[in-house]
Amino acid sequence: MKGTIATLAVVLIFSNVDQAKTATVTFGSASATYYQTFNGNWLPSQMIDGVISANGNGWAIYRNDGQPDHTLSETALLTISTPVPAGAQAWTITIYQSYVGSVGGAHLLGDFSLGYTTDVAPTLTSGFTPFTVTSAKSLNGSTLTSLGNGHLLDNGLLPATDIYTIALTSNSLDPITAILLNVINDSSNGLPTGGPGRFNGNNGGVIGQGNFVISELSADVQVVPIPGALALFASGLGVIALFVGRGSKKAASRPHG
Repeated sequence: MKGTIATLAVVLIFSNVDQAKTATVTFGSASATYYQTFNGNWLPSQMIDGVISANGNGWAIYRNDGQPDHTLSETALLTISTPVPAGAQAWTITIYQSYVGSVGGAHLLGDFSLGYTTDVAPTLTSGFTPFTVTSAKSLNGSTLTSLGNGHLLDNGLLPATDIYTIALTSNSLDPITAILLNVINDSSNGLPTGGPGRFNGNNGGVIGQGNFVISELSADVQVVPIPGALALFASGLGVIALFVGRGSKKAASRPHG
């Protein structure tokens, strides 16, 4: 009586793909739901123009509209020139806040979140996925606390200027086309008028309360391609299959091509 054949297949997938390398992300454009036009035009595009130290350069949101709260929740969209490939991505996002002006600075971002979209043509209304924050550091002593879902809150020491360095991860099945920065106005966060910024006004006055100036935002990313035979086969890889069965044994090797 013949024995039942039990077959075990072990597939070894190999490639000559280089190890993942860190690359600087180039942003092609930036837009926002609102930007300040009081005392100059504080355009979102100034976050990606390479100018870090100039006092009158950056994105700000003070409305100067006579309302009790001049700074509301807003969103900035930073479109990536060449989409970041699908896979497991490790990011470093650096937010420079160099504005001092005539009021001693302290125009720091206080309540915000970071996410990404894979829309082919991203807009400010695109759906987004929050990043996972793995660390957040400040150069000058601010305290960034991760609240989950890419959300960070800073309500500790308030230096005149600062640089935030934020490490994040993402895992996207599609290329990432843009980063979304959501600045959050929340009456319960402990910031002036609820933020999003930490500036507490001119000599305690209401002008500019909750404002910020982001002088520049830069990003580096490292991508590990999506694992799995299907993704690897598409790259023209080789396959070795070893078959072992009870009562019979056969080994075979074949290239993919």
